[in-house]
Amino acid sequence: TGNFQTVALSPNGRQLAVSMLEGREHQVWIKQLPEGPLSKLTFDGTENYRPAWTSDGSSVGFISNQSGRSEFWVKRADGSAPAELAASSPERTVNEGFWSNDGRWLLYRTTPRDLFAKRLGADTGTVTLVDTKFEHLDRQVAGVHCRWRRTALDPRRP
Repeated sequence: TGNFQTVALSPNGRQLAVSMLEGREHQVWIKQLPEGPLSKLTFDGTENYRPAWTSDGSSVGFISNQSGRSEFWVKRADGSAPAELAASSPERTVNEGFWSNDGRWLLYRTTPRDLFAKRLGADTGTVTLVDTKFEHLDRQVAGVHCRWRRTALDPRRP
């Protein structure tokens, strides 16, 4: 058994994605709820953490160093396919990622506290939401993050 770090509940509430520290490695595991097995999802890299479910619950995104740098990867929750790179930045470290409720957007946070969005399936361009050279803007970034999720990604909006 390892030390649980970050957790994410699947959209249907039947699975839990957890990152666990085992020795010197962080790995992502999937727990079937309420009493099912715990299955290891990540095997590549030594740092795999901050899991986030896709809106349809079929896959889990996570931060990984499997390519030698911190990037956001996505893998089918049942482990049936290899992980695919979802977000990367040549100049920045990717620290977190997640999908909009309708599954059309991927939002990711980088160092230093910048926010970017990619519209999935429609284009390959990245939208800059916050771009700063300062680390002290946590409240501003959090405010943009909350407003962005609440308004721009609401599927009821045109």
